[in-house]
Amino acid sequence: MTQIISVKPSEKGTAKVTITPVDEEGIDLTLTQLKTPQWQLMKTDGTIVNNRDFASCSISALSWALTGDDLALFDSDNYKRILSIQALYDSNLGNNLHLTAEFMFEIDPLFGQVNQS
Repeated sequence: MTQIISVKPSEKGTAKVTITPVDEEGIDLTLTQLKTPQWQLMKTDGTIVNNRDFASCSISALSWALTGDDLALFDSDNYKRILSIQALYDSNLGNNLHLTAEFMFEIDPLFGQVNQS
């Protein structure tokens, strides 16, 4: 299930994004419990934004900044972004369990900014 996060940054601005991944029982996971955590940033149609894909984006904290082109809008855009994460973790069910989660937020469009094509 996609979680909605409350941050609503301005177009091409800067935002601090904070996520709270949970295990199979809904218990919050800490960064130290995640193995090889990665993230990517997408439009709701699955298009990667600003080359922010799993291959190039590891997670070193559960809060980080999105800025500039991360928050650019496009000509055909619904202003929503999906921050998707993947990692492995250990629990009472076993080791190296897969974690996948998505977090959605909306960008506040500014009429004075030029959209990306």
